[in-house]
Amino acid sequence: AQICPDYESLRRELNRSATEYAKPLHAYPLLRINMPLLASALYRQYTIAEKQNITITFDIINAKLQTSVSEQLFSDLACILTQNAIEACHAGDNIYIHMKSEQGTLQFEIRNPVSKLYNSKEIQMFFSQNFSSKPNTKEQETPHGYGLYYLHKTVLKHKGTISTICTEHNGTYWMVFRLIL
Repeated sequence: AQICPDYESLRRELNRSATEYAKPLHAYPLLRINMPLLASALYRQYTIAEKQNITITFDIINAKLQTSVSEQLFSDLACILTQNAIEACHAGDNIYIHMKSEQGTLQFEIRNPVSKLYNSKEIQMFFSQNFSSKPNTKEQETPHGYGLYYLHKTVLKHKGTISTICTEHNGTYWMVFRLIL
């Protein structure tokens, strides 16, 4: 009220502040988990997506998560999947992240819309070194094609699983990655 000289500017500022205040509530489930590094890494990805008008919805079944690897490593792998999902999306898209722990492992599933239905051979190529379905741009310093390759090697090394499927639901193609470690 002290910096707004009239009713309209005060109204605009209050609306902007209320909208900004409500945004973190979408990521509230991250505050419940027992892995602060994973929560902060995923929140960072959430804010990157939000700036591109992409919504990430978190569905966290267990607040007490357990994994067979370090929290740091799991956070790195979850961020690779989340970054790839964000890069594959356009403004207005939704990404869904589902996490739960069972029998000492952590299951991280991420779903994002894609422009086409990928077959199993194309999906296998995603995990090849230097392969990317994303074009390189002049502004880009690092080429695509290393994240999923690294993720796949790391998951195999630690005796985890990574599964991927592309499916159609209600007229939209969805890429689904499930990481279990």
